[in-house]
Amino acid sequence: MKILLLGLSEAATGNATTLRRIAGHLHAAGHQTVFRAIETLEEEAMLETARKEQCDAALGIHAYGAGKFLRHLEIPTVIIFGGTDLNDVIHDDAKKTVMTEAVEHTAALVCFNEDFMNEAPPHSAIRERDSIAIL
Repeated sequence: MKILLLGLSEAATGNATTLRRIAGHLHAAGHQTVFRAIETLEEEAMLETARKEQCDAALGIHAYGAGKFLRHLEIPTVIIFGGTDLNDVIHDDAKKTVMTEAVEHTAALVCFNEDFMNEAPPHSAIRERDSIAIL
């Protein structure tokens, strides 16, 4: 399986470290990965990458950051929901709309801990999902 990974590329970020670790586990399990940095990515380029690379699925960190791209893919997607989504994005109505669309489109969500899931607003699409994994 070939998996598109979306996140920040700056080496010192937690996103980059997490994606490198995930990629390592995916490679060890026999999968291929294609990484794209969200800070320089344009929607059409990401869609073209997914098509050209024949990706079978996509995984991104942050319901807004990666979700703004993942919500347009026709392949199964997974979003890792993080603190930025709760502490920053949730308070911006425009970003919250994008995040909600991404969550509604995704096949599964991953939260780093139970607090992240529990802190999501009661009306949030995140809490309404039946496919949430907690690390």
